[in-house]
Amino acid sequence: MIPAGIRLDLYNSKAKLPDEIEINLIKSASAREDTEYGNTICGGPTETVDVASRLTAEFKLQRRPPDATTHELWVRRVNKLVPTVRFTHDGRPSRALLTNTGEKTGSCPAHFPVVQWVPHEVLPLTEGYVRVDSTKYRDWQVLAYDSAIDRDLLKKEQRLYAEWLSHQPAAVDRPDYETPASDTDRRLQMELTSGDSHVQNNGSGSNASKRNQSNSSTTSRVRWPHETNRNSTPSPTKVNRVTP
Repeated sequence: MIPAGIRLDLYNSKAKLPDEIEINLIKSASAREDTEYGNTICGGPTETVDVASRLTAEFKLQRRPPDATTHELWVRRVNKLVPTVRFTHDGRPSRALLTNTGEKTGSCPAHFPVVQWVPHEVLPLTEGYVRVDSTKYRDWQVLAYDSAIDRDLLKKEQRLYAEWLSHQPAAVDRPDYETPASDTDRRLQMELTSGDSHVQNNGSGSNASKRNQSNSSTTSRVRWPHETNRNSTPSPTKVNRVTP
């Protein structure tokens, strides 16, 4: 509870006397941060912008933006509206495009902070902002290009380019070379030689197999004396007598 006669200084979050005057000789961290956030500069359309599906709207940025050595450029999306920053030849941002990537008409309110110049080493107070040199911003540009491109017009351009290219002379001279007769005869001779060798190899293989089969058919197993059939009767031996 605050006693009577004491007033609250909501800016510095302190209790003071009614006529008390305070002079800060050393800046606090909170005061320094407030000053930096006070230097943030915003940019957006001066009037409400309605963008149809797969179309683009444009608005101008500050003619004299903050110096890049002190501030950094941040952008954010507005629902389905994807921002694209256009730079001049000297690297100064001059315009911003809003591409509708949705299927319905999108709207951006007047003076909506689509673009912010924030001091270095300080983040925007509102979520959703990305740097123009970040990977997220490049992904947004791919999405915006895919949504804004006219498919029918692209196919027509491809067809016209193919027709035009077919009537153009070749970029590199391609003279017609005649194949020498000696090379043709040599190629035919090599093909015939390889074919004859293949036939000879097949013929020699078939002849060898036939010889093996004939040898196996004419060759019989030799029986030894002890392998004779015991039940068979031996043939009588003829003996010639010699008379004195």
